[in-house]
Amino acid sequence: IEGAQGGAHVTITISPAAGGKVVKTITVARLVASGRDSHVSFVCHLKAGRYVWTVHAVDRLLRVPTILRTAHLNVVSVYPSAAAIAKAIAWLKQRSGVTAVAVVDSNGVLHGWNQDRQFVTASVIKAMLLVEYLRTHASISSSALATLTPMIEVSDNNAAEAIYHVVGDSRLYALAKAAGMKRFAIYGQLFGAQLTAADQARFFYRLPGLVPKSHRKLALYLLSHVVSYQSWGIPAAARPRGWQVWFKGGWRGTNIGQLVHQVARLHKGAHTFSMAVFTDGDPSQGYGIETIEGVAARVLAGG
Repeated sequence: IEGAQGGAHVTITISPAAGGKVVKTITVARLVASGRDSHVSFVCHLKAGRYVWTVHAVDRLLRVPTILRTAHLNVVSVYPSAAAIAKAIAWLKQRSGVTAVAVVDSNGVLHGWNQDRQFVTASVIKAMLLVEYLRTHASISSSALATLTPMIEVSDNNAAEAIYHVVGDSRLYALAKAAGMKRFAIYGQLFGAQLTAADQARFFYRLPGLVPKSHRKLALYLLSHVVSYQSWGIPAAARPRGWQVWFKGGWRGTNIGQLVHQVARLHKGAHTFSMAVFTDGDPSQGYGIETIEGVAARVLAGG
């Protein structure tokens, strides 16, 4: 603001770009000084759409006319909606076994049910092994690539053990901290590590930023090229709807039945979100797969 004697009174209004009444008015509580940058922050809840926001500035002594500055604002709805997540949770609660779901929506907000319950990891931890190996190696040799690729694409256990031997527990804990994971635990037994749905949803939501830029393309390529016979669950529900999916699943027997997990990062248009569905005590692996796909389908259908 230039030329305002003693500062200016500032008001910000927001209106639909297509015309209509002002939907929000924000009055800056303090006088805004003339001749220097000023920054004002506020929270405004708007429906999805295109808006015009206008800054009105009036000289403190009201001796100059109103100064107007306008700009456009595109508001994209949060995805998936809270209602869709609630429907998926209600359905999940009716399934057999011990279950959990966590969704980090496109605004980075965590939603879920049983999301902080610890489960045995099974092969889900292979995504963490991939990311931490890439974080700690400036270059990837051909032999390393020949180990990382089957570890993710066909969920090869021997390859995972080889990478784990290089990475170790301490580096996995460092990755968990960087990813904002709160209940990760591992004690020298790779596939016995303890994970929560919330932590894995956080990890996959932040995954690209955890990988060095030079290796990011490789990480995303591997996590999107899991073999077709392991691409059940979330990708089976999401890909026909046009979503890109980066994911990892895990399955094994436990003392209460079958364990089936899957975690994914999804992107379509302006929306990116992540979800994790954990199950244990399933009567069969197929039942666990159906549970995961059913949750994903309901999250996506009601977005």
